[in-house]
Amino acid sequence: MKKVAIGLSLVGAAALLAGIFLPWIHYQSGSIGGFSISYSLSGWGVFHDTSWFDNIALGALNVDSNVHALIVFIASIVMLLCALAAFVLSLKSKGDNAGIGALSVIISLAAVVAIGGLAWFLADMSSVDNWSDYIGAGVYVCGAGAVLGLVGGILASVKGK
Repeated sequence: MKKVAIGLSLVGAAALLAGIFLPWIHYQSGSIGGFSISYSLSGWGVFHDTSWFDNIALGALNVDSNVHALIVFIASIVMLLCALAAFVLSLKSKGDNAGIGALSVIISLAAVVAIGGLAWFLADMSSVDNWSDYIGAGVYVCGAGAVLGLVGGILASVKGK
């Protein structure tokens, strides 16, 4: 059971990391000559450099802080490293390993931090009219990955095989 739970955490961590590079903000500004013009910004772009995007494309869609995407990125790295270490430990150990339990707690905490970063991003976006229209697929992938990691971390930290 622990191997399955840790595998679930590993899949969640990979999805969380992949979601950082998918679009978090999607904005369609209109059309020119029958072609629609849209802009997307990934989570990586949100915390890397958004000044050109805020000034040119989004206008009223100005996200005040870009630290939330960095928090989600760091949490995804912590989750991935701990899930990999716990997975290797689960393959090498026959019974209950204290290291797996400790790593599972860290995985769960990192998932909670990632959920907090996503909630902060959504709170920033909620100041915009029709804000849910601008949320990209990366936010949903990160949310699903964080929830998978949290469930897997909790299940792996429970006593038993």
